[in-house]
Amino acid sequence: MWFLLFFVDSPKTYSPLEKIFIPLTIGLYVGIIVLILAFLSGYYSFYRKKKILKNYPYSEFEYKLGFQKDFLGKNNTWRFTEEILTGRYEGFQVQIHPINETDKKRIGFTVLTDVKELDDQTYKQTFKSFEKEDIYFGLGSSSKVLEIKKADGENFDQIITELTIFIQALKAVDLKPRDLKNG
Repeated sequence: MWFLLFFVDSPKTYSPLEKIFIPLTIGLYVGIIVLILAFLSGYYSFYRKKKILKNYPYSEFEYKLGFQKDFLGKNNTWRFTEEILTGRYEGFQVQIHPINETDKKRIGFTVLTDVKELDDQTYKQTFKSFEKEDIYFGLGSSSKVLEIKKADGENFDQIITELTIFIQALKAVDLKPRDLKNG
């Protein structure tokens, strides 16, 4: 009841109803303002990613490799929906995410794989080999982030080469593509 301290030194005397109504009204307005700011922040992020996906090199994935725009988190009520590119490359389902932090432009790949039980020794070896290549090894998927240096065709070829190396690393540890029909 710390908010009642604001009314103690006031020359006006407040009725008990006003002492309840005023803090509740202030709390309601503050809550509405926070929700509006959260919505605007999420919408701005969604709009920015949507705009980025129209530009190079993401457009090249659509035209040259047949990737399509899809939405991540469509059925999630607690997060905003995120637009990504999805497609198949060398038999694996690949999700491409734009990552823009400050001045660096990055592209994130997530490759969906079957969940495979690994013994501790194999898991540690796989984790160490993936760590050397900046691959995040997760349960049911693995991810890699690349930095985009310049916007030209040579850079797209380099991105495709990195994606191919990434998938070859997954195949080297005998990870198989996830069967999307069964989850």
